[in-house]
Amino acid sequence: MNRIQLEVVTIGEGVTSSQTAFNVILKEKFGTRKMIVVISMAEAQSIAISLNIGLNYNRVMTHELFYKVCKTFNVELLEVNINNLKEGIYYTTTTFQKNDKIEDFDARISDALALALKYNCPIYINSELFNSVAYGNAESGNQKPKQTIDEFDKDLEDELKNLSNINIAEFNTTDFKKNTLAELKEMLENALQNENYELAAKLRDEIDKRS
Repeated sequence: MNRIQLEVVTIGEGVTSSQTAFNVILKEKFGTRKMIVVISMAEAQSIAISLNIGLNYNRVMTHELFYKVCKTFNVELLEVNINNLKEGIYYTTTTFQKNDKIEDFDARISDALALALKYNCPIYINSELFNSVAYGNAESGNQKPKQTIDEFDKDLEDELKNLSNINIAEFNTTDFKKNTLAELKEMLENALQNENYELAAKLRDEIDKRS
């Protein structure tokens, strides 16, 4: 199977119907075509740190923990392979090695990309698949994003700083009745991420009242 090597260029904010998401921009290593992969906040934070966007976190993140455990026990990530796309989901494998044993494991593409950056290992994609999803390919029908890469960088940095530095305490006196259900769920997610369980309980109570 022919493969094309990719590299992560940057990530930028995108919005789905239910929550804030982020778009990873990948580019063929020896070419100019690019593709987009949508990921969640946790993977966006991990990738942002690996790309040296300048964010600092006091707590060890999941991908950082997994990486440290693997390195401690001499488990290396050799490569990431993006093999297929079905119903909007990329199917990806990660190839790990410990001593003489090599194993492939299925992984979410978001986790695989975050770990690939931690290990600084190559990322590959099925060339036929890449031809169908790459920017500017007439067969794919994809259009280049309206924002430039620099704009993506700036938007992401601002958004992640706002989320990581959010002062959850300011919501303690909020009259939740003024917030929409979608806003309450977003506030709940932020409260849980910041381990403010007292506020999370209040938000859950308000959400349950409206369910």
